[in-house]
Amino acid sequence: MTSKNLATEALRNLHFNVSYYASTNIKEIELYDKSPIKVEVDPDFPQMEMGEITLTALDEDEFILSKEESGFFDFLKAKADGPVDDAILNRRFRFGETVESGQSRFVVNKVKGMRDGDQLSFVIHNPISVIDDYSRSILVRPINSYGTVLQVSMTTKVVEKGRDYVNALMDSYIEYNLKEKNQMTENTLRFLDEQLNIVEDSLKFVERKMLNFKVKNKLMDVSSEFGGVLGNIQNLEDQIQKIDFELQYYQALQRYLVEKGKDYSDILAPSLVGISDGLLNGLVSKLVDVSLERRKMLAVVNETHPNVKELDEQITKLRENIFENIDNLVINTTDRKAQAKAKLDSEDQIFATLPQAESDFMALNREFKLRENLYNYLLEKRAEAGIARASNISDNSVLDYARRGNLIFPKKAQNYGLAFGLGFIIPLVLLLLYHYLNNKIVDQIQLKNVLRIPLLGTIGFSTKDTNMLVAEHPKSMVAESFRSLRSALFYISSEKKMQKDTGHFFCFRGRKDVCKY
Repeated sequence: MTSKNLATEALRNLHFNVSYYASTNIKEIELYDKSPIKVEVDPDFPQMEMGEITLTALDEDEFILSKEESGFFDFLKAKADGPVDDAILNRRFRFGETVESGQSRFVVNKVKGMRDGDQLSFVIHNPISVIDDYSRSILVRPINSYGTVLQVSMTTKVVEKGRDYVNALMDSYIEYNLKEKNQMTENTLRFLDEQLNIVEDSLKFVERKMLNFKVKNKLMDVSSEFGGVLGNIQNLEDQIQKIDFELQYYQALQRYLVEKGKDYSDILAPSLVGISDGLLNGLVSKLVDVSLERRKMLAVVNETHPNVKELDEQITKLRENIFENIDNLVINTTDRKAQAKAKLDSEDQIFATLPQAESDFMALNREFKLRENLYNYLLEKRAEAGIARASNISDNSVLDYARRGNLIFPKKAQNYGLAFGLGFIIPLVLLLLYHYLNNKIVDQIQLKNVLRIPLLGTIGFSTKDTNMLVAEHPKSMVAESFRSLRSALFYISSEKKMQKDTGHFFCFRGRKDVCKY
């Protein structure tokens, strides 16, 4: 699931090699399928991987390409900057026209309507980089430790884009699994098609010869007197033809095992071509299974891995057993062919006693029947292989396609909670530190607690440039403080006799200058 080969198949039908962006007041957002344009890049052209290109619509049919100048807030962009092909900049193009230079070739198609002056930007990516990024972004894990259900997920900035890729990846995996199962059938069909083309040509050639012979010798039918002899000859020739077909398969299988390295997943199964030897079928089937397992393992590990070496040893042993089995089958098949040929020679001697014209016609007819039977046999095997391919289903299935994702960053609830907590805790901590670290007297309550004597009044600090404050500024707050202090002194002196030194006058300088008598 995380291999680059499967990512390539998944991305083949997705338009991920071009990203589209629109600017907002805060940041740039990726448009994906909401883009009003679609850039079709020529896959056969050595395309330059470019950075941001800004497209400005001039009217309904034309646009101009430009490069956005770097700014102070470029770190807020949703994409990386990169080189741009200067040859295509500041030129007028039409929608649907090929934009081409020595480093780039693409076509800008308009999907939705654009007004004059509308702007958006796009980035052309390197296909190899896209494959690498998406193959690494996939996370596959089992739902539980005892089941066979896997969960496929990925982290993406655009939910729709991630959803489409995950779904395409799962479909590609199903197709890959089905393709692996049909590999032997496909090889069989290809082999049978090649043989059918050869036999069909020879069948048509013999058919024309028979027609010409009938016209030339004015023959309408062949005497039924020699029908039994001709039938025996045809049966023997059919038998020899099938034996030759088996020998051709054994030779092709030997060449395949010699030419191939260690990947035998494309081998042609004997049972699919009508060879019913149980031992050979079992060995070839086992070789294909081990080879497929080795191929899947190489998608995630290298050839030096112990498990891969163990599979290589199994493949080597299976190859030796198959070679030994083929040698025995070739010997037995050759003996069968020799016996059939001996019987055919005997029938040919009887056939030689026929009249010349009928003998020549029967020879042609015999050759025609031989080709026809072989052709029908190949058609039958091809139909069986086609039915086997059509009836195959994948061993895996998709239980639930990706529909939508969950926001994982930024975590809004966590961020709001953190902001509220810090906004409440930090001021509280600062206030507590200020309260416990401040050693100044700032109010009357602190002054009473420190001196533990009655407080008659307070006089604030005066900014006037005179000491005769009461006389010169009788309505000021400081003058009023003196009158309040005098009233308090008179109130106390009315109860007991005043003494000359009955109190003290204190002044404290802090946030306010506080004086006490």
